[in-house]
Amino acid sequence: MKAKVVGLLFMVIFFFSCSSLTFIPTPPTMTIATTDYVDKAVTQQVYKSREVTIEEAKKAAEEILEKERKKIDSLAQIVEEQKRLLEVTSQRLKEFALFSEQLKITDTKLEKNISQTMDSLKSVLTKIENLKNKNSEILQKVNELKASYDEIPKQTLKELIDAINSYYEEQK
Repeated sequence: MKAKVVGLLFMVIFFFSCSSLTFIPTPPTMTIATTDYVDKAVTQQVYKSREVTIEEAKKAAEEILEKERKKIDSLAQIVEEQKRLLEVTSQRLKEFALFSEQLKITDTKLEKNISQTMDSLKSVLTKIENLKNKNSEILQKVNELKASYDEIPKQTLKELIDAINSYYEEQK
């Protein structure tokens, strides 16, 4: 009798431990992913990564360009201030040259000294005029640089997107 109970017990344990028997319905413990499913998941992940990378690159490029624009604007303000100061100085020197001419007419004894002063003033005035011209050239170059920075984001982002797309195409 003990042998029958033990045998019956082993059979019950055997039937309950066996999940591959067709008459015992059991849910599957795991599923196997197909290659199509895996390819689709990888493709979705690639597109998500690409979008995130592009957005981050856009943000970084905009931040850099904004900093550069601020630098260019401050440089343009400095150049404008220098130009204004040079104009004021030039005007003052012209007034001084005119005053020197008047002194030359009234005082003939100091003619030699005044002529030397006039020569020096003319030299300084010439140098200031040269500085004004150079300042105008610098201002023009700053404006050209500023204009070129306004075009950079579109071109840079396009090149970045093309580079990312070509990288992902090479990976396939």
